[in-house]
Amino acid sequence: GHYGRDNSSHCFFQRAMTGVTTTASGTALPSMSVWPSAIGAAVCVLLGTLVPWEAVMGARAHVETMSTVFPWVMAASALFWGIVQRYHPFLSLVASPETLRRLPRNDQLEFLNRHSSTIHAAFTTVTMAVSLAREFSLFDIPAVIFTHAPLGEIGVAICVGYFLFDLATILYYRPLFSWGTVAHHITGLTIFPMTFAHRHCEVIIVLFVWTEITTPAVNMRWMLTRSACA
Repeated sequence: GHYGRDNSSHCFFQRAMTGVTTTASGTALPSMSVWPSAIGAAVCVLLGTLVPWEAVMGARAHVETMSTVFPWVMAASALFWGIVQRYHPFLSLVASPETLRRLPRNDQLEFLNRHSSTIHAAFTTVTMAVSLAREFSLFDIPAVIFTHAPLGEIGVAICVGYFLFDLATILYYRPLFSWGTVAHHITGLTIFPMTFAHRHCEVIIVLFVWTEITTPAVNMRWMLTRSACA
């Protein structure tokens, strides 16, 4: 999600207040750097190999999750979302290149960032829905608290990799920075791995990640609004 950012649809008011104008020729789309995804992947690998997870989590935790499964899936995820953001597949389904080139640079950056966010949200929503349907007996309250969900674990690791990548992105590109997004990502980076390491209440995390189902609608509204403003 993109928390705390301007979602105003009043194009004329925006331009009048900011003094931003665009020309028919526009400017080239920014080429998003691969550094945020590389940094995110490196952090994932370092966390998996250098942190003494048994001491951090306690002897009862399933530390193999933190030292084997999570780091490499997260690293691959961070790199993958960096490629998506750099080459922005499917972007033409939302707006034409000519329209995007007429946008101010800050809007172009956010457009590309929200595009990768939308693809990530769609993927995680489907993955979590399948996990909920196949791995949990939601009406068996005592048992569902202690149910381990391998598919949910992989999906959450991919989500955590995206959080690291997006956190590095908004720190790298200052126009994208938002304290709300930072708080959102750090919360996920802290709670999600700990929950799956202890294998308690995994269903809550899977349900929480499934709420990303709202993100595509929020992002599409923003992108279509900005396209109409161009």
